[in-house]
Amino acid sequence: MNFFRQRGYDVKLVRDLFPSGTVDPVIAKLGEEIQAVVVTWDKDFRAFVRRIPRGSKLRFRRLSLIAFRCKETNGLARIADLIESVEFEYEQAQKRGQRRLIIEIGDSYFRVHR
Repeated sequence: MNFFRQRGYDVKLVRDLFPSGTVDPVIAKLGEEIQAVVVTWDKDFRAFVRRIPRGSKLRFRRLSLIAFRCKETNGLARIADLIESVEFEYEQAQKRGQRRLIIEIGDSYFRVHR
């Protein structure tokens, strides 16, 4: 998380905000309320923020997510390589009035879900 702090972002760690074992929907709800970008390696977390089919109400309209699908040991190198793309996509989402963006970063891929 120091990487994000060094870039000027306000970083809050889940372990500092919630007791151990707090369920994902509670974390997602706070993220939604403060319009956070949640950064996680938790494979199940995306289930709480993914888009519902068109015509349906989005469950979390303002919560953005960077979901790492790579080994944690590769995470810093991957985000360092991709941070400009991540920031660009986030800025574009804000300009379009979309307050949410889901990004997946794997060992060999970068996906943006709008």
